[in-house]
Amino acid sequence: MCKFGYELDASGYCAKVSTGSTGSMLAANYTQVEMDELLQIQKEEDYAIALNVATFAAWVTAVVMGLIGGVFFLRRKVSRSSNSEHYEALLIE
Repeated sequence: MCKFGYELDASGYCAKVSTGSTGSMLAANYTQVEMDELLQIQKEEDYAIALNVATFAAWVTAVVMGLIGGVFFLRRKVSRSSNSEHYEALLIE
């Protein structure tokens, strides 16, 4: 399935509709109001897609930051426990 204004070419990839294609013939059958509505729908679809991509990027960023923060605090806790053994030995003497 290709986005609005694109169609599958012979190789199976989405390509922009050429001017002599059925897309332009269909455009000739629409009134100006219908064409404006189609363009508005296309803009809304593009906005929704951009919002979905931004949301996905935000989730990926949050997960990566959580993992990095978890590793940082875990490493800090492990190194702190090993340092406390050295201080304990100094306090006993």
